[in-house]
Amino acid sequence: IRDIASTTRSGIKDLRSETKNKIEAKREETKTRVEEAKQKAKEKFGEAVQKSVGNITDALTKAVERLTNIADRIDGRITELAGEGRDMSNSTALLTEARNNISTAEAAVTAVGTTLSTALASTAPKAEMPKVRAAVKEAEYAIKTAKQSLQKTLDSLKTNRQ
Repeated sequence: IRDIASTTRSGIKDLRSETKNKIEAKREETKTRVEEAKQKAKEKFGEAVQKSVGNITDALTKAVERLTNIADRIDGRITELAGEGRDMSNSTALLTEARNNISTAEAAVTAVGTTLSTALASTAPKAEMPKVRAAVKEAEYAIKTAKQSLQKTLDSLKTNRQ
């Protein structure tokens, strides 16, 4: 009976250690799969954010380009009206202010790209997203300010034409 009992005990010990080893192997395998899934999700997040912010940056850049084109057209109009002998000093000053605001907007749009690159390169990109959002808001505000400056310039042109 003692032989059978010791054999049974050793069999149980072997079974326990074997089961323990299997459980450890499963844990390691699960940890590996979870880490791979996390890495894959992080890459997908980075790609999605990059695409989204890239689209926003493209739209902001196009808006700045449109404002620059409008400023050029207004400048041509000021030159034309000045050639007719009208006093365009106020409009010229407003246009200079508008061009400065457009330059500020261009810098803000560039800052969005820089902030995005910094955020994606960081160890916790999700934590850096508020900075990217703030940079986008700042760029939008700068574009809005530039647009308002151009509108003032255009309004001054209209009053000088009358």
